[in-house]
Amino acid sequence: MSCHSSNHNHHVIPDRGRGNPEKNTKKKRLFCFLLFVVWIPIFMGMTVRGVAHAQTTTSETSTSTGAINRAPTDDTGVLPFAPAKLFSQTFELNPDQLALGAKITTTATTSVEIPPVTSTALMIEIKELPPEELPDIAWASTTMSTVWHIDVKNPDGAIWLPKPFITVTFPAEGPFYYKKIVYFWDGNKEDWRPLPSETDFKNKTVSARYPLPYGRFIVRDRASVFEGIASWYRWENGNFAAFRFMPKKTTLKVTNISGSSRHGKTVVIRVNDYGPEEWTRRLIDLDYYAYRQIGLPRGGVMPVRVEILNPKP
Repeated sequence: MSCHSSNHNHHVIPDRGRGNPEKNTKKKRLFCFLLFVVWIPIFMGMTVRGVAHAQTTTSETSTSTGAINRAPTDDTGVLPFAPAKLFSQTFELNPDQLALGAKITTTATTSVEIPPVTSTALMIEIKELPPEELPDIAWASTTMSTVWHIDVKNPDGAIWLPKPFITVTFPAEGPFYYKKIVYFWDGNKEDWRPLPSETDFKNKTVSARYPLPYGRFIVRDRASVFEGIASWYRWENGNFAAFRFMPKKTTLKVTNISGSSRHGKTVVIRVNDYGPEEWTRRLIDLDYYAYRQIGLPRGGVMPVRVEILNPKP
């Protein structure tokens, strides 16, 4: 049955015992109109109720499908829109599971590593926070889009303090040439404070050790510090390098951050060329003379941290 009609001339098939074709056409139009009037509001009401239910359900465990863009509130104090689904889950661990320590990992590559615990159970809550659960000043002082809430507590209400620290791990968004830092919200100072952080380039995560069982965290780039892969080339046989992020004559401190025996060795170099190109996936090309002071040239490449000591004079 078609609910559409046309004013164009067309061939009419003779009616076969079903009455007047013109009258039937009017009946069809009336039926379509009633269908539209009755069912469309019902369908729309079901859709609105379904959306409202999805936005108010907080117990569902899920991963956010988009970042929270925290814009400043307007004159009415209205908070920005947050996705209907934010990750939220609570894990319960018994003493046997905690005896040797435990690591809770979510599907969002966020994890909490608990040190060995004896004679007690723990509850670990991991979730993403919507804008309204943080003070405005916390959002105003950061451009980051995701805030993570972690709370490790004793089920009976007793205070539990980690000994040694817990380790928190969060997804790190690109670009990966900039040093990733985990920050926690300090309510007393009303500011985000950095934690010593380590980036896992392979898994695209960043981790930090934290002394308390409760905290709210973000991941930021440190603009003056870079991390990535260094290679070497023979050119001037000195402490020089090609580096595309800073102009020539800039002085840099390069540190080996590999897991080798040369981890932590540093060299101070001066930028004398542009490179390596973005497509190489390398951060810096060190002169052979500089490279061998902190790494083994036969390996070809190594992960390094690059810090800007001073811009070009």
